[in-house]
Amino acid sequence: MYTPRREAVTPRRSLRSASTARGLRTAKASRIFSQSDFYCLEALDLLPAAAQEVLVDVRHGSATASCKFTESGHCVVVSKGRLALWHISQKPHSVRTLTLPDDLSTANHVEISSRNAFTGLLMSSLDGKIHYVADVVRSTKATCVTELNMESGDRTVLVVALKADMFFVGTMLGYVYVVRLDFQGHSVGIESEKLQVNSQGMIAGLGRRVSSFLFGGGTPSQEIHSSLGERVQAISCLKDIDGDGAHTVFVLGETKIQSWKINNTENKMVSDFSTASIAQNLFSADSDKNVQQLTALDMVISCNRLFVLLSTLTELNERISCLVGLDESMEVLSVEMLDSNQLHAGETEPNHLSAFNDDVIAHGSHIIWIPSGFSKPADSLKIAPSDVIFGAGFCQEKMFLLTKNHSIVCLNERESPMPLKLATPFSAKKPKPIRLRADFLEQLREAFVLYCQKEDNKTNVMTIASDLHSAVERAGPTMSSVLDAAVISLSLEIIDDAPHSDPRWAEASSSVLSSSSAVIIFEHLRSKIQVHDLFLQFLSDAGFLPHLRVVGVDDRRLPTVFALCEHQEKVVAAIELRKKHNEHVELIDSLLDRVLDEHVNLSQHSSVTAVDLFYKNVSSVHLVASWIFDEQRNRLNTRLAPEEASVLIETACSIQKVMIDGALAHREAKAGQLGLGALPPTLTAELKALGPRFAFWTDIEVDGSIRDTLTKQLMLLIEYRQAFADSESIYYWTLAGLADVVLTSYMQQIELYKKIDFDDPFVDQLRKKFSQGKQMTIMPIVDHGLDDLAASLAEKYREFAVLMRLFADDKQRLCNYAEQYEDEGFVDFMFQWYIDEGFIDKLLDVPDEFCARLTDFLDSNSYPQLASLHHIRTRSFDRAHDVLSGLATEKDTVSEKKTLLSIAKIALFASDKEVDERDEKLDYIDSQLDVILHQENLPDDVKERASLNLDSAPPLNPLQLIDLYTKEEVNPSAGELDFRKAQDLVGYLDSDKCDVTQVIFSIWSRALLRDKTFWTSTDAPEPLELIRQTVFYRICKLASLHGLDLQSYVPPLERILHTEEMEESGMADNEKFLYLVRVMYDDLGMTTTTTDDED
Repeated sequence: MYTPRREAVTPRRSLRSASTARGLRTAKASRIFSQSDFYCLEALDLLPAAAQEVLVDVRHGSATASCKFTESGHCVVVSKGRLALWHISQKPHSVRTLTLPDDLSTANHVEISSRNAFTGLLMSSLDGKIHYVADVVRSTKATCVTELNMESGDRTVLVVALKADMFFVGTMLGYVYVVRLDFQGHSVGIESEKLQVNSQGMIAGLGRRVSSFLFGGGTPSQEIHSSLGERVQAISCLKDIDGDGAHTVFVLGETKIQSWKINNTENKMVSDFSTASIAQNLFSADSDKNVQQLTALDMVISCNRLFVLLSTLTELNERISCLVGLDESMEVLSVEMLDSNQLHAGETEPNHLSAFNDDVIAHGSHIIWIPSGFSKPADSLKIAPSDVIFGAGFCQEKMFLLTKNHSIVCLNERESPMPLKLATPFSAKKPKPIRLRADFLEQLREAFVLYCQKEDNKTNVMTIASDLHSAVERAGPTMSSVLDAAVISLSLEIIDDAPHSDPRWAEASSSVLSSSSAVIIFEHLRSKIQVHDLFLQFLSDAGFLPHLRVVGVDDRRLPTVFALCEHQEKVVAAIELRKKHNEHVELIDSLLDRVLDEHVNLSQHSSVTAVDLFYKNVSSVHLVASWIFDEQRNRLNTRLAPEEASVLIETACSIQKVMIDGALAHREAKAGQLGLGALPPTLTAELKALGPRFAFWTDIEVDGSIRDTLTKQLMLLIEYRQAFADSESIYYWTLAGLADVVLTSYMQQIELYKKIDFDDPFVDQLRKKFSQGKQMTIMPIVDHGLDDLAASLAEKYREFAVLMRLFADDKQRLCNYAEQYEDEGFVDFMFQWYIDEGFIDKLLDVPDEFCARLTDFLDSNSYPQLASLHHIRTRSFDRAHDVLSGLATEKDTVSEKKTLLSIAKIALFASDKEVDERDEKLDYIDSQLDVILHQENLPDDVKERASLNLDSAPPLNPLQLIDLYTKEEVNPSAGELDFRKAQDLVGYLDSDKCDVTQVIFSIWSRALLRDKTFWTSTDAPEPLELIRQTVFYRICKLASLHGLDLQSYVPPLERILHTEEMEESGMADNEKFLYLVRVMYDDLGMTTTTTDDED
C-alpha cells in the first residue's frame, strides 16, 4: 500500500513574525490567556466601540456571531442582522456598520475585495440576492444588486472572492455561481451565472493525473456532474499561474472535491474527486479503524498545495480529524492526524482552516490546532468553555482570532532562545582564530559572525563574550561607553550592509547596497530586519543587553537599546517607501536622482543604479520626508492646476505617512522585547536629567526633522484645502491619516517622558501641541460629517469631547467607552461634559451601571443639588434627604430653601429610616418650614421696608423675624396678630445663640410701648375702656381665647419694666404709666409682682 510522505505542512515564518509584531496594542497592555508548549494566545485591545455594539447581544448570550479576517487586513463581524467592518492594522480604526438583509446572518455570506484605493463589499442573502457596495469605507449604499437563478429550495452558504471583479457563491445543494462585476467609470455592472461545463462536453480535454492511492485502481465514474449534489463546504482559488488567463478553482463538498479551470470565456471541469478513498486507505491497515463515516469540513490553499480538513468516524465510534495536503492534480503530499487526546472530553474537533503564506491552522469553537512545522511538533491550544471562537484568519502576516471574552486575539509563538544554526548575515568573512584583541568592535563582530554560523561555535562565542565582559569590568564606565559605541557601530553596519550575493555589488564598492530589481531590494530590506533581530538575540544571549547604557546620536542622547530600535525603524520606513515606489515612480525617482546627485558620486558605482544606492544606506532614510516636502513645494510653486496640486499633496502625504507610521508601529511592537517600557532606575534617572535631549528620531523638534516636516505638511494640506474641492472625501481621509502619524508621535513621546517621571515646561508644551493638533485635525472632520473617521481618531487619542459630541445619545456606545477607557477617566469626563453642556436630563438618565460612579462624582465634585436628584432617581431616599437638608441650609433665597426642605420631607417619608429617627428629622424640617411660613406671612409694607422680595429674599432666622414683626420702625402698624406670631417664633430660637427669656420680655415690652402716647398722656376719668384697646391688652385677650393661662403666659410687670427697651424709653419711672398698667393687669386677673415660685 502507498504510504504518503509526511512533509512539513506549515513552516512557522508568519507566526514567528507575529510574535514580535503587536500592531494592535494601544493604551492597554496585552495579556496572554492561553498557552501550550510552543504557542500562546494573546488578547489585544478591546474591539472598536462600533464593533462592540454589533456584538452587544452576543455578550449577553442572546445571539451568536461569526467573523472573518481578509488578506487585505480587514475584519468582518456579523451578528443578528448587523455587520461591522474595519481595517485592523490602520489606526485609528474607521468602523463601518451595516444593517444586513433579514436572512443574512453569518460572515460566510460576506466578502471583501480591494480595487485601487477602494474597498468593495459583496453580500449574498440566503435566497440568492446579491448586493455589492463599491466603496464601503465612504458609503454603505449598495452600488448594484442582482439575484441568482437558484434551484427551488436551494440556499446560499458562502461567498468567496477570486479577484476584485469576480466572486463565487456556493449553495446548500452543491451549486456554485460566478458573480462578475463590470467597472465602468463611476458605475458598476453586475451579472451572474451558474458554474457548469460548456456544451462541447465536460470530459473533453479532461486530464486526470491521480494515483492508485486515490482511486484504488478502479474505473472513474462515467458521468461528472456540475453540481456536487451536496452542500458546498469551501471554495479555494489559485490565481493564474500558467499565464493563460485561467484560474484554478477547487470546490469542496462533504465527500468530494471538484477542480475547475475558469477564464472569461469558458469554464472547464478538470476533475471530480471523492475524498472517501483517502480515509479508507489511511486506516485500511488497522482493522480497529475501519471508516464508517467521512466528512470534509474545510479547505485552504497554502504554498500551492490544497489542504483539506477531514473528519472520520471509525467502527469504534472514535472521531478522528486529519489534515491532508494535495497538489493540483489531487496527489496526496502529506497527511497529519489530530491526536484525540488534545481535545477536551466531549469536545468537537476543529472544523475550520485558515492559511496565509506557509501557515495552516485548524480551529473549532474552543480549540486551535497547529500542525507540525519544520521546527516544532504539532500543538494545540484551548480556551475556556465559557468563551467561543467566532472566526480566525491570517492578515498582515499575523494570525488573528475573534473570541467572545477576549475580543481580538493574536496567535504567537512563545518566546524561546534563537537557535545558533541560522545562515550567516551581512558580508561575513571567514573568522580568524579566536584571540583577545584591543579592537573591541572587531571582537564583537567576530563573536556575532560565529553566533550566526553553527551551533558548534557556541563555546567560542561565549569565550569572546566572557573576554569582552572582563574588559568592561576592568575598565569601568569608560569601557562601558566603548561597549555602547561598538554595539551601535555594528548595528549600523547591518542596516547599511550591501548584498554581496548580487554580482553587480561584487563588482561595486563594498559600502553600497542592493539590486535594482524591486523584489530583490524589498527582500534585502527584509533580510536586514531578520539579521538585526538575530543581532539583538545575540546581545541578549551573550549577556550584553543588560549592560548597555546611553549613546550619543547626532545631538541627542539615547539609551543604546532605543538607538538599536531606531535602526530597525529606519529599515521598516525604507520597506514602506519601497512599497510606495512602484505606485509613484516618477515622483520618487526624480527625488532619488536629485538627492544622489547632491550626496553621492555615482561614477564610483557604475555597476548599480541610483535606486540601489538609495536603498542601501537606510540609516539616512529620515531625510526622505524633508526631501519629499521640498520637492512638493517646488512643484506647487509652478502654479499647478487644483486637480494636479491635490494629487501631488495627497501623494506626498501618503508616502510620508506610511514611512513614519510603519516605524512607529514597529517601535511599539519592539517595546516588550527591548524593555523600552521598563528601564533600570539608574538609567531612568540619567534620562530624566537629559530632558529634551532624550528623544527618538521621529520626535526631534528642529528644522528639517521628521516632526517639523510632518507638521509643515499638515499645514500645507490645510492651506490647499480648496484644491480638493472636487474630492473632499480624499482631503479629509488624507488629513486624518497624516494627523494620525503626527499625533501618535506626540502621544508616544509624552507617555515615554511620563514613564521616566520627567515633567517640566517642555513636557507641558508637548501636551499643549498635542491638544492643539487634535483640535485642528479632528474637529474639521466632525464638522464635515465623517463621524466614523472622527470617532476613530478620538478613540485612539482619548479626545473625549469629540466622542461625547458624536455619541451623547448613544448609551450602548458610551458603556463601551466606559469599559475601554476605564482607567483614563472617561466616565467622570462624561458626567462633567453633561453638566457643562447643560444636558442635566441626560446626566440623570445614565445607564444603571454608571449610577454608583455618578454618586461618587457628584459627591466629590460639590454638586449637591444634582446629587439629590440622582439619589431620588435611584430611590436612595435616605441620602436624598440628607443632601437636600444640608443643601437647604446653604441656599441664599427663602424660596429655594422652602423647595428643598419640601422635597427633603417627601424623601424622608419615602425612606426606610427608623421611625424615631424619621420623626426627629421630620420635626426639624417642619420647624424650618414654619419659620419660612412666618417670613412669607410678613405684612407687605414690612417686606417693602426691609427690601424683602419673595423670590430673592434671603432666609431669615427666628430672631430676625421677631424684630420685623415687633419693632415699631419696621412694622409701625403691628397688631396683636403680629405680636402673637412673634411669640410663636420664640419656640424656634436656639438657646445656645440667644437668651430666649430676655427675647420674651422684649416682645412684651415692645407691645406695651406701642401705646406709649396713651400711657403717658391720657386724662380719661374711666381709662379702662381705652386700656382694653391697647396692643398689650389685645394680645392677652387673644391668648385667653386660645385657652392660655395668662398668669403663666404673661411675664410679671416687674420683669417687663427692666428690659432694655423700657429703660431706654424712660417709662419705668412714669407714675401714670405704672398706674394704668396695673389697672390693666387687674382687669386681666393677673398680679403685677413676681411670685416666689417664679423667682
